[in-house]
Amino acid sequence: MDIAITGDPLVDCDSYRIAQALGNLVRNAVQHGEGAVGVCARCQEQQVTVEVHNGAAPIPQEAMATLFYPFSRRDEGTTGLGLGLHIVQAIVRAHGGTVGVSSSLKEGTTFEMCWAKAHSRSDDVLWRRGPTPPVTPTP
Repeated sequence: MDIAITGDPLVDCDSYRIAQALGNLVRNAVQHGEGAVGVCARCQEQQVTVEVHNGAAPIPQEAMATLFYPFSRRDEGTTGLGLGLHIVQAIVRAHGGTVGVSSSLKEGTTFEMCWAKAHSRSDDVLWRRGPTPPVTPTP
């Protein structure tokens, strides 16, 4: 896996939920992709952009319209419920952001999450979940 971070990574967000969204995208990239998975975070003055890229065969155009729908699975051979991308979209929208995807034979597949670096917190359930649990390193 290739990881690149540019800019100041201090961001106002629910880090547990953003990690969940990123984990969903990386898991999909590994499961459906070929070769190395790339993760790139660009932290600009006003905005954060996180991209997850793989060299997968392109996502069929007819699947793009329903990709973020709940229970939408691209590959029937997988064991997931088809909720991963829907959850990613819900988390990023709760942060006032957007999720996009580009996919071509030449460029591979890239999912992009963007949100403002600082924003006002709403009464959304996302912010009422309490403190973020500590991260425990794995041996």
